[in-house]
Amino acid sequence: MSIRGRLIFHHDGEFYEKAGSDYRIIPAPVGLELRRLPNRAERVSRGIYQHNGTYFEKVGTNRYEVIPAP
Repeated sequence: MSIRGRLIFHHDGEFYEKAGSDYRIIPAPVGLELRRLPNRAERVSRGIYQHNGTYFEKVGTNRYEVIPAP
């Protein structure tokens, strides 16, 4: 997936981008949309979920957007 021209990879709540021939862990970019929440995401309020310090808002059927921490 990409956001603002950056190609982002993710696996169960960890976000990565290519760095030469390797990958580096990065903070989840605000505005990035996912089809699924990470496996251990917890609901913190209606439509808002949190996993490992990253917050997600449900924005549609099977769509979640990374949002700034409330």
